[in-house]
Amino acid sequence: MVSIEKLLERIQQAETEVDRQWILLEMQMNQMPDDLVSVLWAAAVPHFFDADVLAALCPELASDSDRLYADLQNLTFVEEFVGQGQNVHELTRAVLLDRLWSQRRDQFLEISKRAADYFSETGKSLEEEVEFCYHDILNEGSLQTGRLLDRLFDWWTYHQIDCIQAALQGFEEHERAERLEAFALGFSLHLKGLVEMRAANHKRAEQFFEQAATIYDGTEIKNPRYITTLLRDLGNSKQAQGHYKAAVPICEQSLRISKEQLGDRHLDTATSLNNLAGLYESQGRYGEAEPLYAEALEIRKAELGDRHPDTASSLNNLAALYRAQGRYGEAKPLYIGALEIRKAELGDRHPSTASSLNNLAGLYKSQGRYGEAEPLYVEALEIRQAELGDRHPDTASSLNN
Repeated sequence: MVSIEKLLERIQQAETEVDRQWILLEMQMNQMPDDLVSVLWAAAVPHFFDADVLAALCPELASDSDRLYADLQNLTFVEEFVGQGQNVHELTRAVLLDRLWSQRRDQFLEISKRAADYFSETGKSLEEEVEFCYHDILNEGSLQTGRLLDRLFDWWTYHQIDCIQAALQGFEEHERAERLEAFALGFSLHLKGLVEMRAANHKRAEQFFEQAATIYDGTEIKNPRYITTLLRDLGNSKQAQGHYKAAVPICEQSLRISKEQLGDRHLDTATSLNNLAGLYESQGRYGEAEPLYAEALEIRKAELGDRHPDTASSLNNLAALYRAQGRYGEAKPLYIGALEIRKAELGDRHPSTASSLNNLAGLYKSQGRYGEAEPLYVEALEIRQAELGDRHPDTASSLNN
């Protein structure tokens, strides 16, 4: 056993507060059973845990997870995490993570991968969804399965910008501890750009996307979806600022990569088709836009089904093109179809539902059907004020309409 004098000497010689805390923690851990020490290291990696989480992180101790979970709760530095079980106190957790990352990084990454796998399958709450991303970002650079991107697509489709912001907070924790490699840094910048884009800060979004592209240029990107998605978003940010000429080659590049590396029927290809069509439409190139919109709609119907929000987006976009050409009879059933899907799948108060109401109202206005247009415009305005706020550009658009 280490004498008090020797312990005090070690503490005095420690260079940082983290080192001093580690000396005291190590002394406690030396008194614990080996299996409890092993599970403590694992328990520090996520922000919260229960017996099931411990079993996933330490499969070799899964049969004893209930007992070890109870033993962990008896430690002074383990506390309740409301609704999710327990967590290791912030300072102790920081000490354990610092030691684990600096001395046993492969073990850290393996535990994080197990955590990502677990929360990917079981995630129901916002905390669990964000916890998945927090762990997956550390291994996705080498694995590049694309599941992190899929989670992003879901949040974007369902307008869950709070999830993206929460995930970014987790990434920033890693960044402060210098645990993020180039791929992860680029992906974080991409997410920051999306947050700005959703707030209609398109110039700021473009800056983040360009920074991400610069990092990706010097990084091995094995999954082309990360590149094509970033290119599409960069093109969208330029288009939103009216920089159509600059956006065209970027969107065309995204489509080319999607078709060559993912295939003509891939959902990412459909998204690239849709975005390029929107850019052509903005330039009045309707003849070039229509077949791209139609192809994207066909892919989405086949891959996602007739009732998916992305299918609704394709219906809406094709309807908008028809309206721009004065083809009102063809536009109306598509607008109505998109509105019905969004109400059913996203809800009556979702911003995308407001967009459909607004678009159908615009069609009626173009036909001089003002009595039918007005209540739809009013409903869209009410949703946008409630969900986006009084100062959002979409709210301003509704006021204008």
